[in-house]
Amino acid sequence: MIPRIVTFFILLLAIGTMPFWIYMPAIVVALMFFPFYFEAIILGFLVDVLYGSHITSGLSFVFPFTLFLSVFIIIILPIRERLRLGY
Repeated sequence: MIPRIVTFFILLLAIGTMPFWIYMPAIVVALMFFPFYFEAIILGFLVDVLYGSHITSGLSFVFPFTLFLSVFIIIILPIRERLRLGY
């Protein structure tokens, strides 16, 4: 539990201080490393609120990175279970 909390605060600090090509892959790696890292959805929402484009046309998403992380969590969960059953 402690590594998840420490990782959350490190990524939170990275979102505020580092460029996106550093913290976005780090969030995806944390998603693959921790089982059901739901904190990534919170971090994705924060990224969208702070740096997201505020274009409100008919087909644009308001929170695209949050949507990406939510879909990625849904996709990665069965894959992780299959990989763990092999050991």
